[in-house]
Amino acid sequence: MEIKSKKNKIIKIAFVSILIFILLILAAFWSKYSDKIAPRTYLGSEDVSGMTAEQFKDQAIASLDRATCTFQFNSSSTTVSPSAIGLDLNLQDTIDGAVGFDSFKDYFAKLNFKDHRKIDLKISYDKKKVSSSLRDTFANDFSPPKEPEIHYSENQSTFTVTPGSSGTTISDESIERVCNKLIAKLSKVELDENQSYPIDTQEVEPSISESEANIVCDKANAILDSSYVLTLDGVEVSTLSRATKATFFTIAPGKENGTLKIVPNDEKILSYIHDTIAKSVSITMVDKKVVMQNTTELEVLQEGKDGRTLKDIDTICKTIHDAIVDGTSLLYELPVTKTPFTITKLDQPRERWIDVDLSEQITRLYYDNNAIAEYVISSGLPNTPTITGTFHVYLQVPVQNLSGNNFYHPDVKWCTWFSGDFGFHTAYWHDNFGTPQSHGCINMKENEAKAVYDFATDGMRVVVHK
Repeated sequence: MEIKSKKNKIIKIAFVSILIFILLILAAFWSKYSDKIAPRTYLGSEDVSGMTAEQFKDQAIASLDRATCTFQFNSSSTTVSPSAIGLDLNLQDTIDGAVGFDSFKDYFAKLNFKDHRKIDLKISYDKKKVSSSLRDTFANDFSPPKEPEIHYSENQSTFTVTPGSSGTTISDESIERVCNKLIAKLSKVELDENQSYPIDTQEVEPSISESEANIVCDKANAILDSSYVLTLDGVEVSTLSRATKATFFTIAPGKENGTLKIVPNDEKILSYIHDTIAKSVSITMVDKKVVMQNTTELEVLQEGKDGRTLKDIDTICKTIHDAIVDGTSLLYELPVTKTPFTITKLDQPRERWIDVDLSEQITRLYYDNNAIAEYVISSGLPNTPTITGTFHVYLQVPVQNLSGNNFYHPDVKWCTWFSGDFGFHTAYWHDNFGTPQSHGCINMKENEAKAVYDFATDGMRVVVHK
């Protein structure tokens, strides 16, 4: 009995010792591999046993970077890396599944001294990114759909629709199928470089329907049919033409997919009002100039004219903008600012004389020291310069023929001669006033040459200078 009891005690001690030994081994295994990859673990054909998270990260990235895949679309093919087309390695998920132990169950699963354990790469893809990348790669192998176009015909003075047509593109279903196949191979690092992945085509319709284009085209033509009339003091100044109104808006994609909208072109509207309407209604104020003797008016040198300028241009533009948006007609009274002319009274002069400034290309008419008028001229060219100095008018001819070296101008009006062949006269053969242009004479516009002719008298002083 005593022998049996001693035997049982030995068995218990042995059992406890073995258990403690096993626990020590398990604890040592846990301690060694809690932040590393368990033994007999492979990533593809690479042994990654005992790697830390950082080492395994580098290995996983390198494995994916070495991989290539070939896509075939119609008669074309291309070989690229998976990451280049949008397949992404989920590093943290991959590392979490390979390094350390999530639980006791995971621990005992990795405590494998018999079989090799394979690690799968965790790979995902962005369908839009993959699709965009492949469409760029095979851009020459498919035709995008042609959207219906709305354009203005100058010959017909109307908007018309050019129908769109369907195109071809890469099939979304085939992209999904190919990506799933690739991920299945890549996750196990088993990609066959000789295998190609065919991609199919699918028909794609224009994003804008022809009916939507026709509806918007009708709205655009309704704007052209609407009357846009601008008045001043109740009198019509301008009725905008269909061609002008057609420049006042564009047709652009709407907020909702597959829609179009009419968008006022505020820049074109402003340009038209500023460059056309403002110029047509504007009048430059001209002072009235009179020669006085005490309180008696002796001579009117220049009739006065009230000035007028367009105002509130931004308001005008907004009114046209709103009419386009609302699709309504427009009758609008233009706002203007009027500036009454002033009267300049000049004492009876002791001398009337003419000044020619060649540097400024301007001729001025003087009463004593008061310039009563000035005109832009064209003096002599460098090789036929206008003489400088003080001269006196010696001859005036209403109309005469002028000729010289390599020129002949018949019926030249309002000639006022002050020194030999130098004088003032009309130049109907050019309109480049403000720049030297002549053979030495002072070229002027007809009405301004007549003003000099009427102002001048025999013997009047003419000063020409630079």
